[in-house]
Amino acid sequence: MISYTKKSKTTKPFHIFLTSGARTRKTFTLMCIIQNMLRYYTKQVTNVDPLKPKIMKLTYIGKTSFNINGTMIHSTLEFSLNKNLTEFNVLSDEKQNIFIKTYDQLCLLVIN
Repeated sequence: MISYTKKSKTTKPFHIFLTSGARTRKTFTLMCIIQNMLRYYTKQVTNVDPLKPKIMKLTYIGKTSFNINGTMIHSTLEFSLNKNLTEFNVLSDEKQNIFIKTYDQLCLLVIN
């Protein structure tokens, strides 16, 4: 991943799908990748605000979120359903602007 990032002349995103059976250390492998990418981005990115996140770790399940020190996807991105549980509510312009300002230095998004 780091060599791809170094060699890539574009900002084209790359995607990795990590799959395996139960109890095969996927979370450990994922944490190793996250730590290496965090070190790389910390050294390479200039004009960095230390209070803004560089890596976001999202999960669908609370236990997994705890294991990778992440957050649940629906609460972080503020997904909410309407009262009939049939449609997602749309974020207001104000909340959209807050997300843009908060995550403008995001380099890596991990969905576990």
